[in-house]
Amino acid sequence: MTIHKGDKITIRPEWRDAGDENFTWIARSDEEKGRLDISALELRHLALWPMQTVRADMVEKACIE
Repeated sequence: MTIHKGDKITIRPEWRDAGDENFTWIARSDEEKGRLDISALELRHLALWPMQTVRADMVEKACIE
């Protein structure tokens, strides 16, 4: 399943750093060539919103409740 900009995602457990499960993650770019940019929504108020580029197999779309 392809991930698109704006999708809420989760980082798969085997790729999480301590505390990652406490954030709401969002795709900041469309998946392209097996990679995408992600950020934690809780940090968007910072002057420079931190962004990471990850492999698409490290994340999955979040279940929407």
